[in-house]
Amino acid sequence: MDPAITNELSKLEDGIAFRASPDHFHHTWARTFYSAPELYIQPESLEEVEKVTTLARRCRRRITTVGSGHSPSDLTCTSSWMVNLDKFNKILSVDRETNLVTMQAGIRLFQLSEELDKLGLAMPNLGSINEQSIAGAISTGTHGSTLLHSILSSSVTRLRITLANSKTVTCSPEENEDLFRAALCSLGALGVITEITFLAVPAFSLHWQQTIYPHKQVFDTWNTNLWTQGEFVRVWWYPYTRRATIWHASKTTRPASDLPHKAAYFDSSLGYHIYHNLLYIAQWVPRIMPWVEWFITGMQFGFSSGPKSTKQAIQPSRQALLMDCLYSQTVNEWAIPLRNGPAALGRLTSWLNRLKPTDPGYVEHGIPYSAEGLWVHAPIEVRVSDTTLNLKNNDGSSRKSVRPHLDTSAKDGPTLYLNATLYRPYNMDPPCLARYYQAFEYLMRELDGKPHWAKNFETTNEELNAMYGDDLKSWLNVRNEADPEGMFVGQWHREHVLGEEQPRLELEEREVDRKPMRKGGVEIFGELASKAAQKDLDDGQESPVALPEHISTYSSQSSFDFVNSSDATESQTLPQSSANGTKGKGLADLMEQVAENREVTEDDTRTATMATLNSSISSIEAVLRDLADSQTIRSEYTASSSPDLSVQEKSEGVSSGSDEAAAAAANEAALVEEFWIGAAAAKAEEAAAAKAAAELEASAKQEAAKEQAAKDQAAQEQIAREQAAKEETARKEQAAKEEAARKEQAVKEEAARKEQVAKEKAAKEEAARKEQAAKEQAAKEEAARQEQVAKEKAAKEEAARKEQAAKEKAVKEEAARKEKAAKEEAARKEKAAKEEAARKEQAAKEQAAKEKAAKEEAARREQEAKEKAAKEEAARKEQAAKEQAEKQ
Repeated sequence: MDPAITNELSKLEDGIAFRASPDHFHHTWARTFYSAPELYIQPESLEEVEKVTTLARRCRRRITTVGSGHSPSDLTCTSSWMVNLDKFNKILSVDRETNLVTMQAGIRLFQLSEELDKLGLAMPNLGSINEQSIAGAISTGTHGSTLLHSILSSSVTRLRITLANSKTVTCSPEENEDLFRAALCSLGALGVITEITFLAVPAFSLHWQQTIYPHKQVFDTWNTNLWTQGEFVRVWWYPYTRRATIWHASKTTRPASDLPHKAAYFDSSLGYHIYHNLLYIAQWVPRIMPWVEWFITGMQFGFSSGPKSTKQAIQPSRQALLMDCLYSQTVNEWAIPLRNGPAALGRLTSWLNRLKPTDPGYVEHGIPYSAEGLWVHAPIEVRVSDTTLNLKNNDGSSRKSVRPHLDTSAKDGPTLYLNATLYRPYNMDPPCLARYYQAFEYLMRELDGKPHWAKNFETTNEELNAMYGDDLKSWLNVRNEADPEGMFVGQWHREHVLGEEQPRLELEEREVDRKPMRKGGVEIFGELASKAAQKDLDDGQESPVALPEHISTYSSQSSFDFVNSSDATESQTLPQSSANGTKGKGLADLMEQVAENREVTEDDTRTATMATLNSSISSIEAVLRDLADSQTIRSEYTASSSPDLSVQEKSEGVSSGSDEAAAAAANEAALVEEFWIGAAAAKAEEAAAAKAAAELEASAKQEAAKEQAAKDQAAQEQIAREQAAKEETARKEQAAKEEAARKEQAVKEEAARKEQVAKEKAAKEEAARKEQAAKEQAAKEEAARQEQVAKEKAAKEEAARKEQAAKEKAVKEEAARKEKAAKEEAARKEKAAKEEAARKEQAAKEQAAKEKAAKEEAARREQEAKEKAAKEEAARKEQAAKEQAEKQ
């Protein structure tokens, strides 16, 4: 361990474990990419995860989080620190009322399914495999195949993430929503997801059925009941035989014992190895791929089509929804609107089969790449989902729907996923890889597609910016805020989502080299590992193969297509046995070994296959002829399931009748003979075999010289004659080679001429397309102008209407105002009259009161006057009396 790391580790002394190993050598599940991380760390608690980020920040290291490595891309490769959460995989809590389950993020899907089953619960939806960790599955947009469910992350209600600052934060639709939306498809670039709360459902079983139909059945039912005949539906599309397997399943309460699943005889170790070796042979003789497709699908699913080919079973959902990935593979999957599905499958099938306009299945494919000499693997997996659904809790109540920023699915309706898988027999990339994926991606982009983040694709950052627009900008804003130094950023993120316009980050890992592995695949070196020697899983020497300056990220190694400048019409050489004949067991012995359940290794099967090719050709021809001569298979094959005869370069098809049957058998025998002659002529180990033969010949000559000393002169003469014959043979061979070279040059010139014609045709078509686009654009602009004129006219009419309405309203308001004023005036006058009357009445009352007071005052005065007069009269009389008295 780096002393600087040890020094920083000693400073913490917090009692929290740091479980790191310097000896891990990482590879993807498919062994497409390898890397040697400086440290491989497996924390077992949240505190240990937080400690890892603290040390990484102090030691200036990048962190890559990895689960099963099931992505075939180089997304998880690093020469810095790799954090694996396999030991951070516990169920933390279960709410039995709501079925909300909280778990540590490292738990694998198969482990989660098993634990949920013990609780009587299940995941509502699964993809095709269950090896991924729950965090890895949601971080890359994993989905299943159903229009009644959204993608896997739609069942996540809460996350906890440890960020680059070592703080663990919680996010959900109600809390830190932007971080939640970014983390639902984080691509490992935000932080370490540590805890997930997931909405489970009651455990359920599925009754599934699968039936083989011609392509026409799929197209005819596409917009009716193809995708609604069950809760879960998926299709396997076989381009050469023009057939498809339709699989659909619905929930059932019936026990599995009612319809137990019985694997087909061929779905065993025997079938596994036979198919693997047929794929390997096709590496050298690619043109047999249509026949391999016919034979393998027939052995697996049957050679007939229609309802009589139906197979069915009842299984728990955790088993029924899965499929076997078989061998190492590269995978290129895209999401397109469901409505574009028929066009995608029709155009791709027409291109792969190089159909003529006279063929009933012909569709104008518009793919600007040649399919000549190109033969691909089958099937193409076809699945669906719908992320526009309203999400609900188990009790039926609605819950908030939060769409991931980097969700690949369509925003305006259901989504179709097309998965173009190419197997890598014995870890070898197939010859068709580069050209097939170029054409496939071209078609997907034309149909509004987006690539699956965890698969092999070559879409540029500029193209992804155009696809995601503001969603990608929002994701980048959250990412840069959560991890400003780039602790979780590597070369993959730079090429695909950050782009060169974004500034380089201090802890961002830069790729400095990549080298081929001896047994296939590529080792990637980051900036911290540029001084380290390349490791090799099998302790072999570095491959002498020099990679081109640019290697397709589809591929873990340069494919034949790339080496031959996309000219893969001729097969590569096939390994042959030594000059003494093939040693070792053939396929028959190997099959016996499989039947006896004895262990069979890949090297065994490879050796057995090559042994069989070289020593048992006649036996294999007999088996193939017996199979082709089977009347049942022949009738079914000729009726519905044979590869397109034009594709197989046969001039006549198989038909009924004795003469025609004999001719068909002869044609098939000729085809088989042609195949084996081509295989024998292609010798991948020609140099080694020639050397061994020369050594044996020299030894034989020496022995013959000792034994025939008496015949030296005759031997010398014989040798001279042989030498002359050899020289003549060499001269003829040289002339033949020169003639072959001339013919090859003529073929190349003709190919170049055809390519030029094709380019000119493509240019004309492109010009026509642009002209049509210009016309359509002009029509759109004219329509927009007319629409604008109509809008303006409507606006004027609306303004006039509003003005008239305003005038009428003003008149009404004026009338109402006057009426109101009149009423108010009348009321005022009435009130004034009443007030005047009241005033007059009051004045009258006051006048009457005054008059009464005056009368009373007059009466009072009069009374006072009378009293005064009476008093004066009395006084006068009294005075007079006094005077009278005095006189007397």
